[in-house]
Amino acid sequence: MVKSGLTWRYYVFGSLCSVKRSITSFIFRSDKPKRIPMSNQTESAKEPQKPFLMVSESMRNADMYYATRFLAADPFIYLRIPDQEQKEILIVSQMEYGRAKKESIVKKVRSSLDYGQNLKREELLVEILRGERITTIEVPRYFPLYTAEALRENGIDVVAVEDMVMTKARATKTEQELTHIKKAQSACEKAMDLAVTIIKKSTVKENVLMENGVILTSERVKAY
Repeated sequence: MVKSGLTWRYYVFGSLCSVKRSITSFIFRSDKPKRIPMSNQTESAKEPQKPFLMVSESMRNADMYYATRFLAADPFIYLRIPDQEQKEILIVSQMEYGRAKKESIVKKVRSSLDYGQNLKREELLVEILRGERITTIEVPRYFPLYTAEALRENGIDVVAVEDMVMTKARATKTEQELTHIKKAQSACEKAMDLAVTIIKKSTVKENVLMENGVILTSERVKAY
């Protein structure tokens, strides 16, 4: 019985890991983010000579979030063209267009509908790159293989790179980022302390954690 109770405690406690991600995301989005322009970042981060493309969500992809400061669970498109102005373009779904315009630090935000309707991802990318007259593109090493092959079939050379400017740049934190990290860490510690206290006070009944006669679920712990 005690062993089963401990198992339930670990289960409930483990489900709280998402709380830390939620708190961190909220705090980092609470202020207008600042980022050193890509063209002015550390000399050690070598500038790519070719246009650079990422297709990803930004909830878990730190590179995508750093480049755009736009937080989204669904994949979207970031294109960087190393011309004199270091042109950056963000392409999102029509549903996310308004939020992206408001939250992202990328100045040029476009809707996928600007390139046509009912386009598959690969078709959309071909339209975007052709519109920018791009025939060679650099991508991160985790770029989807199927998408890369589709671009190559349409005459676009795809080159995977190991080192990306934003990955190196993320290693150096701004004062604002350090402040956000401290706030997120403090908030997470308080939330986890509360969760531990609640679980410690719970009792075990028929292999289930109980609190005040009610089953203690992870959702109930998160709701405190």
